Amino acid sequence: MQAILVDDQPADLHAVEKGTVGAFENISLDMCAIIDRCMPNHCEHGGRCKQTWDSFSCNCDGTGYSGATCHTSIHEPSCEAYKHLGRSSDTYWIDPDGSGPLGPFKVNCNMTEDKVWTTVMNNLPPRISITGSSRDRRTILQVNYSTSMDQVTAITTSAEHCEQQITYGCRMSRLLNTPGTFCSVFTDSQDGNSKLPE
Repeated sequence: MQAILVDDQPADLHAVEKGTVGAFENISLDMCAIIDRCMPNHCEHGGRCKQTWDSFSCNCDGTGYSGATCHTSIHEPSCEAYKHLGRSSDTYWIDPDGSGPLGPFKVNCNMTEDKVWTTVMNNLPPRISITGSSRDRRTILQVNYSTSMDQVTAITTSAEHCEQQITYGCRMSRLLNTPGTFCSVFTDSQDGNSKLPE
């Protein structure tokens, strides 16, 4: 700490702190009295906190949320909501729980006049060929979705109808002891949005 002079005389800081000299408030000695306004971080959903001497602000860039504390989702809660905005069938980000803990995720929205379908994407292509699978060397395909189980639950609980479809189309495949070399798997997973048909 630097020496503080008043009228060219060294100030007795401990006397000032005790209130026996002068009239001052909020004096802190031997410590930093700056308040960390970003601890704890008041910015939600991964927002970055910045502070000035007397306030803080949140940078919400890249979070999918906006507002003073990154609380408001910038994405619609469902494909149906996009349809009401006049949007057509396409891939959109949705956020079913709004400002809740679940993050936004991409889905395919198929909009017709009377129905709206929300398709959750998985890691498999629409059609895949499997060759050379046998009892000893089986082919195993793992279906992984682009969302977490909690996110899938959020849209399926509000849906009027849900379905998951995996289709096997076999051609010249082995049946019992007959020769064969080809079998295809077709996958499709759809979750119908809530409130439709009305």
